[in-house]
Amino acid sequence: MDDFTRSRKKVENVHRSYKKDFLGILARMEKVYKVPFQRVMKPYHVAALAVGGTVSSVYFLGNGYLLSQIGPFAFLAFAFGGADQLSHDVLFS
Repeated sequence: MDDFTRSRKKVENVHRSYKKDFLGILARMEKVYKVPFQRVMKPYHVAALAVGGTVSSVYFLGNGYLLSQIGPFAFLAFAFGGADQLSHDVLFS
């Protein structure tokens, strides 16, 4: 057995044990709270995931464009903006 196959089997065993532990925790919680837990995504969960994915991708692309145009000075702009926001939060809270 080569190293890749051996490491893959280790990862599968770890994943299997974590899954078993997680399902055991859920079963114990169902017994304690006497409420069955359901793995169901409702429409508002899907909508929240869609909005979060859209916002994060736009933020990522916007920062990439900013870095390509300005270069490393964008990090200074983010640092100054963060420090300014932090000082306002501390002073005016």
